[in-house]
Amino acid sequence: TRLNRDIEIIRTSESFPFVALKEIMKVKKYISREHVEDGLEVSAMREANKAHVFLLYILLSKTDADDWGGHRVASQKLEDLERHHIFPKEYLMKELELEDEDDPAKTEVILSNLGNITFILGSVNSGIGATPPSEYLGQYADRLSSHFIPTDQRFWTKEAYDNEEFQKERAKLIFNEAKKNFPDVFIEA
Repeated sequence: TRLNRDIEIIRTSESFPFVALKEIMKVKKYISREHVEDGLEVSAMREANKAHVFLLYILLSKTDADDWGGHRVASQKLEDLERHHIFPKEYLMKELELEDEDDPAKTEVILSNLGNITFILGSVNSGIGATPPSEYLGQYADRLSSHFIPTDQRFWTKEAYDNEEFQKERAKLIFNEAKKNFPDVFIEA
């Protein structure tokens, strides 16, 4: 069966055989920027949205991103990394007055969409706590690009997050990196 063929290709390959699997696909599937931006409308913390989180992890691995503690993301299992909210949840809850929001699912999407998540070392994540991005991101300036975090400080404000400018810019950076690494799959629509 096709499944057995695919499993055999994966089993006999030294690394993930992306190209080999893509070549034997009968139907070509492309991913547009809009598909990546769909990650801004769902919670990246939910099991059902693994595709966006997996894409982020693959791209962090491809760019040799580190976990902000000196270890390469690619050298660690996904489950061993912490999902870091670039705009910390506690900060956003207070600043955007989300305590008054009636819909917990909507609040979760605002806090934990693809645009606000990256993977870092747990102790670094704990140390950041509820610190506003404008106060802590500068300490990691040399690592922001590899995490697809806008380096322009005008995106590091509550207003930029509330207006979704930060998230849209980050989705654009994620898509551009995906297109660079997988040009046959990620295309401009």
